[in-house]
Amino acid sequence: MRQAILHLSTFLILLYALPGVSQVTITQSDILRPASFIDSSLVITDPGTPFPEEGANILWDYSTIGEGVLETTVYTDATDDPDFTDALNYFSSNIRLAIGGFTFDVPSNLYEAIDADGWYRTGRSYEGLTIPLTPVSGGANDRIDYLSGKSDYVGRMNIIEFPMTYQDQWEASYYYDLNYEVTVVGFGLNQTPAFTRTTVTEEREVVGYGSIILPRSDGEPSGEIEVLLVKGTLTQMDSFFLGGSIAPQAILDAFGLEQGLTRGRNFYNFYAPGISSSVLLSESPLGGGATNRIAYSPQVADMATSTRTLSVPVAKSFPNPAATASSIKIVLEQFTSSGQVRFTDLQGRVLQTVDYTSNGSNSLEVEVPASLSNGMFVYQVFDEDNILIGVGKLQVF
Repeated sequence: MRQAILHLSTFLILLYALPGVSQVTITQSDILRPASFIDSSLVITDPGTPFPEEGANILWDYSTIGEGVLETTVYTDATDDPDFTDALNYFSSNIRLAIGGFTFDVPSNLYEAIDADGWYRTGRSYEGLTIPLTPVSGGANDRIDYLSGKSDYVGRMNIIEFPMTYQDQWEASYYYDLNYEVTVVGFGLNQTPAFTRTTVTEEREVVGYGSIILPRSDGEPSGEIEVLLVKGTLTQMDSFFLGGSIAPQAILDAFGLEQGLTRGRNFYNFYAPGISSSVLLSESPLGGGATNRIAYSPQVADMATSTRTLSVPVAKSFPNPAATASSIKIVLEQFTSSGQVRFTDLQGRVLQTVDYTSNGSNSLEVEVPASLSNGMFVYQVFDEDNILIGVGKLQVF
């Protein structure tokens, strides 16, 4: 039996597809990523699976894809970061490098953001790291000192554009710098400033819509989940600078580096309305003709109970719209005695938490926080055990 622990239930929002509507559209309110959470997925390497079929009204059946290895990503709140003022959160995304035939990782965090135009990555931070170069150069004190700091992405590429629907396409380029100091006695370098500039070009296109079937945690197939299929290509090119100029070819040759070396990957991502991360990813190295890695969320599969709905509990509120500092009644699909109602914005940031008691009924009353401004908000109802038991949207005026 597959086991996967995902802490996504605090922000998954139920959206019903209208009967008879074949097209699928994802808007900003569908990507309700909170500032901090833990995400997990099952990863299958070399699955022997072809890339997904492209087109309209497709049923993609991944229910027999096989066992995977659990990978977990921790997202940390970055809303108060003074350097990345637009950031929502960050997660660990180390940079793998190769010098002189050996590889190593530079510790790095990748920052992401969401606004009215899309969901995107905004920059990186780095931890300090020293890599001895003695095995390559022979010099006892030769080394590279990677510097701690932060680097904005110059340029922007949306992971998802809002709104997003079938046959949409977009592309962009951006770059970021990794700064370090180089000491190689044989080349007369002593803590000489240097940096690697990585230029990334991405192309994305919505090439399909329909429904996907995933394996649940118990191994059984899920119901059908309405999705959009996004096809993408990502290429990266590294340029090396030393002492303010392009690095000399002799130094590049000595350390097995190539100016302008290009690498990348092809990928397909499935996105579902109301799910704040990819439902399934299928990817290969650039130029590869078949999938070499698949990652998917069994949590989403567990929630899929029919062709049109995801079984996240819906909580209706009355009146709606409502004024600040007024009382609203929230009706649940189950009984509760006490707990909390959390009000968030459409980016998932928790704005206010209100305690409630309901004496074991399936309804409760809370006051709309006076601190909320006019607009659309999400309320999440938790019971006394901090389990999400209801979620809905509230228009505040």
